Amino acid sequence: MPLINTKHLNNYDPNEHSPSSFFSLLNSFSIFQKNFLSPSFPASLSSSFSESPTSSEVDSKSNSNSEETDGEEEKREKSWKEALKRRRTVDLLQQRKHTGDIVQLWEEETIKMRNALRSDSNNRWTSIRDTDGKYVIPFIITGKYTRRQRSNIQRAMDSIAKNTCVKFRSKRKNEYDYVDIQNKMNEGCYTTVGKIRGRQVLMLESGWSESCGWGCLLAYPGCTDHSTIIHELMHKVGLWHEQMRYDRDKYIKIHWENIIPGLRNQFGKIGREQSTTYNLPYDYKSVMHYKKNAGANSEYLVTMETRDKRYADIIGNAKDASPEDYKKICSIYKCNKCMGRGFKPLKNRRRK
Repeated sequence: MPLINTKHLNNYDPNEHSPSSFFSLLNSFSIFQKNFLSPSFPASLSSSFSESPTSSEVDSKSNSNSEETDGEEEKREKSWKEALKRRRTVDLLQQRKHTGDIVQLWEEETIKMRNALRSDSNNRWTSIRDTDGKYVIPFIITGKYTRRQRSNIQRAMDSIAKNTCVKFRSKRKNEYDYVDIQNKMNEGCYTTVGKIRGRQVLMLESGWSESCGWGCLLAYPGCTDHSTIIHELMHKVGLWHEQMRYDRDKYIKIHWENIIPGLRNQFGKIGREQSTTYNLPYDYKSVMHYKKNAGANSEYLVTMETRDKRYADIIGNAKDASPEDYKKICSIYKCNKCMGRGFKPLKNRRRK
């Protein structure tokens, strides 16, 4: 009897599998469920998977039943494609209230567009300093997450604390400015850049839905993998997207014709008069860089082409923050140590 390999469940990525292999995975799980799970296992999970008939059952079916099976499979495939489409649009293509994964606050003029906040910015988290000398970003978690997802959030926070002089710490009484980590279905991943006022939402959708159970989680894992979490946390610390640098045209070419028309305004770059790169080279390996097909009319089209072809499939695929990501944070907060070593904060690039 075929059994499902739970390793594939934990590491499953819909973007790397075809619909047919996906349904094969689900069918294997349904066999496992039928033979090994108790009757009390969530009914919502049962409704998320359909068992494939055996060869003998297929032979005994009439043509009409075969047509019904084909129709059901077509329906499942359509649902799968919709799930893929939604996942591709979750980060960059959120259109309602944020550009990409950064909430727009231009009207309030609380944040100016920079590749990274300046070391004298009022949007730095410098009002609280802990006994270990690190600047503190208070946070609470109001969203519901699994133990593993909470562990992923803590791991990303620990990485920032270990490599910079900034750390996330549970909010204490009377602390007015803080980050509220939330989990809401269909909200995706987004936050504001740097510190603003009061409660500041950092959305990390888990992909779980009580209405369709683990079927949703498999088709759409959400925003709780390490790279996505640390990407959003670094926005909150003070970093913008790498492809927003004023000098980005030297390193990437934007294919405007491949971008969804309503999203072309999201591919602008930051003006030289406002930008701060801290003299660091363009970082193709930054966790703050988007993928080559972000915002594309089709997943097969390229919207950002790297001038150096070696990095074509590297941008947007970082699993963790790069050394340059940490150096920017260390420069913003004038850290004495960065990545465990002595550090002299990098200065702003001179404007010509």
